Amino acid sequence: MPQEKWYNILTDALPESVEVDEKRYPIHTNFRDWISFFLLHEDKKLTDVEKIHISMNWYIEMPDNRLAAYQALQEFAACQSLPKPKGKKAGATAPVFSYLHDSPYLFADFLRFYQINLQTTQLHWFAFNALFDGMPEDSSTKQRIAYRSVNLGAIKDKKERARLAKIQRAVAIPRPPMTAEEVGNLFG
Repeated sequence: MPQEKWYNILTDALPESVEVDEKRYPIHTNFRDWISFFLLHEDKKLTDVEKIHISMNWYIEMPDNRLAAYQALQEFAACQSLPKPKGKKAGATAPVFSYLHDSPYLFADFLRFYQINLQTTQLHWFAFNALFDGMPEDSSTKQRIAYRSVNLGAIKDKKERARLAKIQRAVAIPRPPMTAEEVGNLFG
C-alpha cells in the first residue's frame, strides 16, 4: 500500500469505514467483531460463498458490489493501511496463532502488559492490532507463536530439536481430523 494511504495511529483518526467503488461505507470496527470475522473464515462447515454472504454483516450500510465489498473487508481485517515492520514471515504451512485456542493467553497478556481487560474494553481493530504487534517477546502469546514458527528441520543439535519438538507438541493448535476428501487430495 502506498505510504500516503497509511494511517498514523498516533495522529490520525482511525477509519470507521472502507472504500468500495470510490464510495465510503461505514463498518463495525470493534476488535471483537474482527476476531469474529477471522473465526468465521476458519469455520470449515461454511462454504466460501456463505462466508462472503455472512461477512456483509460487518457493513452498517451495504455496498452493491459484493465482491469489492468483501475485498475491502479483507484489507481492513489485515490492517493493510497500517505500516507494518519489515521482515514478517509469510507462507507458514501450519497456523502459528488462533484467536480461539490462544484466547486465554492473549487475554492474560493484554491484562498483564497493558492493564486492558478485553472483556470490558471497547477497542478499535487497528488499535488492538498495534497493541498485539507491540507485545513484548516474552509474552505468553508471542512465545507460543515463536515456538510454533520454529523450523525443526533447521535445528542441527538433536537434543535441542527434540526439546523444541516437545514444546511444539505442547503448544500446537488442535486440528480437526482430516476428511476423506482432504486425505484423497493428498494423494492426487
